[in-house]
Amino acid sequence: TEFNTLERYFLTSGPNREGTDGGTSPYSRYVPRVSKSRNNEVSKHFTNGMGIHHAGMLRPDRKLSEQMFADGAIKVLCCTATLAWGV
Repeated sequence: TEFNTLERYFLTSGPNREGTDGGTSPYSRYVPRVSKSRNNEVSKHFTNGMGIHHAGMLRPDRKLSEQMFADGAIKVLCCTATLAWGV
């Protein structure tokens, strides 16, 4: 079904979501960095396997979103067209 197709992009359960994999998954490696972000949206969306990227964010948070997406820690990145061309 369509729901199951979309569900594979979001972290809803399992060891990668809970961080119980000993820190080896891309998700687990970014948990400490995300928790230090001053942008509440970054941490809110990260827990669901998503990320955001826009000009209104601080540069460190934008860079963090780019790195998490490139490393596979997040599967969905909502961004402007400018970033989408580069990703």
